[in-house]
Amino acid sequence: AFAIGYDSFYNYILAQENGEEHLKDLRDAAYNLLMVPFYKAYCGMSSEPYCITVQDNFTGVCSGGMLALLISMCDDGDHEEMIAYLMENTMKTLQITAVLLYPDGGYYESVGYSRYMTTNVTIALLGMKHSFGSYYGLDEVRGFAEYGYSLTFLQSTHTNVTYHDGSRVYVDYADVPPREIWAYLFDDPMQAALA
Repeated sequence: AFAIGYDSFYNYILAQENGEEHLKDLRDAAYNLLMVPFYKAYCGMSSEPYCITVQDNFTGVCSGGMLALLISMCDDGDHEEMIAYLMENTMKTLQITAVLLYPDGGYYESVGYSRYMTTNVTIALLGMKHSFGSYYGLDEVRGFAEYGYSLTFLQSTHTNVTYHDGSRVYVDYADVPPREIWAYLFDDPMQAALA
């Protein structure tokens, strides 16, 4: 949310009186409240946030959001070394997320957590595509680019159809469809048709 707000309102804030100062305040808040805890975790100085190594949806939720934030601030001139270090490491953490979708895009925690995990990852992927023109190998992990196919989305990686944690989750999923965005990102007409 911080990344989307910062990026969306950047020009508006900049045009205001003291806009540059307000943007710097936002960058400093992101640095102190978000980047420093991640940095400490990656350096082994803290167990928080544990989402940098855990084998569940939090790697996508937290690292996807962090990467989106870093992309939104990477060319603003503040905290460049920290941003570069965290960008490299959050991309490595997203490899965990990619592997969790192996072999066919299905996710073991199923529908609800699958959508939860990939929402921030989708924002980060859009940022990577438009800012860098590359997914840095994430798209080459078997299953990652296939995320969101209707049949595998409805099942776990154990091929069991399941509605874990969801009554209307599949219906609600269609309202904010990461799978349609992934079809665009990975140039997959079959996935776009299914979505």
